[in-house]
Amino acid sequence: MEADSKEPRSVYFDLQAGWGVSKHIGGAAATRELASFCSIDGSSNVLVAGCGNGFSACMLARELGCKVVGVDINPAMVERSIQRARKMGLAKRTAFTEADATALPFVEEQFDVVFSESVNSFMLSPVSALREYRRVLVEGGRLGFNECVWLSPPPAGLKRYMERVTGARFLGMHDGWDALLWEAGFESPSVSIRRMSIVRQWQSEGEQLDAADVARAWLGLPRAIFTNADSRRWMLSTLAMPPSIVRLFHYFGYGLFTATKLA
Repeated sequence: MEADSKEPRSVYFDLQAGWGVSKHIGGAAATRELASFCSIDGSSNVLVAGCGNGFSACMLARELGCKVVGVDINPAMVERSIQRARKMGLAKRTAFTEADATALPFVEEQFDVVFSESVNSFMLSPVSALREYRRVLVEGGRLGFNECVWLSPPPAGLKRYMERVTGARFLGMHDGWDALLWEAGFESPSVSIRRMSIVRQWQSEGEQLDAADVARAWLGLPRAIFTNADSRRWMLSTLAMPPSIVRLFHYFGYGLFTATKLA
């Protein structure tokens, strides 16, 4: 029955887990830039909240030498992260576990950096997650997150479409996140806004996948559509695109947000 169907955000992330893809706008280049803003180095103890398939967590551990703990609410993504770390020889520097970002299973003041990409916009109460990030950060610790933002007010139809197919609530580039960071107890929030194009975004997503991943993704999509009613409804909803979708990246970009936990 329709009343029993999953929310769009749940279907969206279930499909990504099946494909083995973690989507965050800007790809590896944005991850490296955000890591630089957070001053991550070999001595850092980093929590990646919403680790997805482990791509960013493993990249941070490999390139910067830091210790990384990743959490994700989807158990299939946690397993993909574990497999990626083992394949890359990073098992000793990484750990992954299933957890909700609004109720982290860690003691206070455990991490130097909390790192999050394309996660908080999908939460019903993002400030609850921001408070948890602050709780587990050491004094002087840094929060860094990447979220999609509207660069300028979009047509109403485009805004409704993006919210319908992703289940996320995207804010304006200077409209909301600063206030939420202050509300959660952070200080010195800053944001760097970036534009993107569809071609560069496709390229960034392709960096995560090898040939086996691509094959699994393309074979898994038809199976999900034919065997799962929620996936089928979601796919049909994506086809009802507004004309303004062709100018999506005129309106749509991303922000790299940072803030500090002070006493």
